[in-house]
Amino acid sequence: MLTPPSPEPPSSGWDHPILARYLDQAPPYGPVAAGGGMTPATLVGAYRQGVFPWPTDDPAEADELRAALGVAVARGAIPRIPAARTGRRRRTAGGSPELLDPPWWCPDPRTVLAPGTMRVRRSLVKRLRNSSWTSTMNESFVDVVRHCRRDGPHQWITEDLIEGFAELHACGWAHSIEIWDDDRLVGGMYGVLVGRIFCGESMFHRASDASKVALVDFLDRFGQAGGVLLDTQLTTEHLITLGVQEIPRSEFLATLRAVRDDRIRLECDRLPVSRLAPPRRPPQNRPRPTDV
Repeated sequence: MLTPPSPEPPSSGWDHPILARYLDQAPPYGPVAAGGGMTPATLVGAYRQGVFPWPTDDPAEADELRAALGVAVARGAIPRIPAARTGRRRRTAGGSPELLDPPWWCPDPRTVLAPGTMRVRRSLVKRLRNSSWTSTMNESFVDVVRHCRRDGPHQWITEDLIEGFAELHACGWAHSIEIWDDDRLVGGMYGVLVGRIFCGESMFHRASDASKVALVDFLDRFGQAGGVLLDTQLTTEHLITLGVQEIPRSEFLATLRAVRDDRIRLECDRLPVSRLAPPRRPPQNRPRPTDV
């Protein structure tokens, strides 16, 4: 069983009540805050407020975003989260340290999936029933995060984000689910558990349907433990096919505030994914019509 972290989070810049009130009235889309760095305290504080990081490692895009955030903060459009004393610093081109300044998001509407509501197609049921794959939780967290990193020049899963989530995982807040074909990692997903809400960050597959299997598997463990919502953050065409729903941000934040201090225990043992397929219905022997 997964032992959840203490419901008392470390202190962070997100603790100020003004920030909570600001989120209720923030613009529907766009950054709602800047700064703070990727420390465990800042990350936990953000997720407890319903906010998630969305940085970039593209240099030109990062410079443009940093400039826009600076203007927004200066004008009072969004708040700046103070950096923790343990915040990591990086070196600029000139060699001087520069505090990381990630953007933070809280979109409206919010996209969620409740346990028991995922749309599982018959082809996926067949895959589950006939599969020899197994699943685990927290067996290879960093590997899952790195597999979720897409190819191409524009990345939101930056090295700083990976390092921050690895620290969050070590503290007991961030978790992964892995799908295995023997000893080969073929799929998985990761995110942050806040009370009875799981904030899903990303998922990947290296075999057909493996990311969907990871989602079905996690929702089964999550639902049995008493989880109420998987937060998928943003709507995509792929997520729509899986049955996600959009709810107002105010509704999501109200639910989060109600359950973020609850504690649940997730099953982490290695389990066969075939358990997730409903049993076959026995053939029905219908009586033959009687000759008249």
